[in-house]
Amino acid sequence: MTADGKIWNSHEGYHRYTVGQRKGLGVALGVPAFVQSVNPETGDILVTADKSAVSACEVRIQNCEWHGVNPVTGSAYAVGDTFECEGMVRYRQHPTRCMVKILEGGCALASFEQSQFAVTPGQCAVFYDGDMVLGGGWIMR
Repeated sequence: MTADGKIWNSHEGYHRYTVGQRKGLGVALGVPAFVQSVNPETGDILVTADKSAVSACEVRIQNCEWHGVNPVTGSAYAVGDTFECEGMVRYRQHPTRCMVKILEGGCALASFEQSQFAVTPGQCAVFYDGDMVLGGGWIMR
């Protein structure tokens, strides 16, 4: 399905698709197409030819776990802390500079210097200081 509601094809289960996927979509739009979103409740797979529609500079994370101490304050991480680090939202991605703000309820907000391709709810986001893992959590949006 496209953003305007046009249905292009049926599929064999939403579990076979992920945000940013380009291969195996079973549609020919005449240009490269990407999965923009997957709705498990309806089974709808939203497809787009706009690569920027599957990219984001800001990522909200839940169920965060932080290790060691905040590199800025030198003490345990706390709600409201903001720090600069490197982050990854995809496996094999190169870490990218970002600012992380720790929010209430085990959540965090990461603002990346460069737009991140295929930010996928349910996948992990991990944050580093060099090769030391600071923490991470599950991507919400």
